Amino acid sequence: MSVLLARRYRVDATTDLTLAAGWLEVKRITDFDPNINPNVEDATAYDTNGVSAGEVTMLDASPTLTFLSQLVTAVRDPGQSILLATTGQFATPARCGLRWYDRNALAGPDNGSAVVIPVLKRAATGVKNLESVTATCGVTDGILNVGITNPGTAATVPVILTATPGSLGVGGLLTITGSAFTGTTALTIGGVATPSRVIESDNLIVCALPAGSAGSAPIIVTNAVGASAAFPYTRT
Repeated sequence: MSVLLARRYRVDATTDLTLAAGWLEVKRITDFDPNINPNVEDATAYDTNGVSAGEVTMLDASPTLTFLSQLVTAVRDPGQSILLATTGQFATPARCGLRWYDRNALAGPDNGSAVVIPVLKRAATGVKNLESVTATCGVTDGILNVGITNPGTAATVPVILTATPGSLGVGGLLTITGSAFTGTTALTIGGVATPSRVIESDNLIVCALPAGSAGSAPIIVTNAVGASAAFPYTRT
């Protein structure tokens, strides 16, 4: 059943614990289960004439997903990296945001989001440089939203999260991570269009640094909806 859910549902992660922005799709998911179970307490009273009664007092939630992860850090999926970065951390760094929703843009109570603490278990796959990671995500800080508006129903402007490596010169290959990169119509660095770019996925762009002066060179990615906020970058 959960394998079917992995195909039906998209799962996103974010480092923004307000669950407002910075969402990146977690790719290569092989297994997913929202695991939202009601805690039902006995509410039987004499007035019910001996018929048992119950009431939901809280929700026990621990969404669990399994994904295939590259062991080579340079090619690791950005969405997976948010979950993996919580390993061995405490307090805020041990937390991330998670949301799940129907890929067919359907609304329903089974779409949800939460602040979670992932517990990760790794296993070998038999394929070189590829491991299977199971993340059991315990909901924390009392933040669980069910029946969220399906974010897959509307396109959004691009969001840039990282640009590496820093301090490149003309022609250097720059890797940009973020979201809503599919359908990119323009990419400028320091106001100059990049001479070449490859959109690896909705979350990843690799481009060549255009000509320009050393110093501040803000990055802006544009799609059909609009332009991203300028991301600070310094070039040599």
